[in-house]
Amino acid sequence: MPPSTPRLPTSRCQKSPVEMEEKPALREWEPSDLDFVSTSNFSLQCSIGSHTANAKFEWVDYRPAVFRKLQEFGEIDNDDYTDSIRDMKP
Repeated sequence: MPPSTPRLPTSRCQKSPVEMEEKPALREWEPSDLDFVSTSNFSLQCSIGSHTANAKFEWVDYRPAVFRKLQEFGEIDNDDYTDSIRDMKP
């Protein structure tokens, strides 16, 4: 007979609706300094015409709350930003 899997009491596994409401909403969350320094470096080799070009760039991938904070720092209106992305041509 296989050993039974221990189970935590229900009170430890589930939170009551009151506990869930006490969590701050995402918009109230303030990013820490560490959230702004997440970067990755990439190196690409691209063929342009008859020449081979090396391109090095840094990609920064922020959490949505950090990105919103950067928009606030730059005083970038979210509607203006969304319009600029939508109007970009490939």
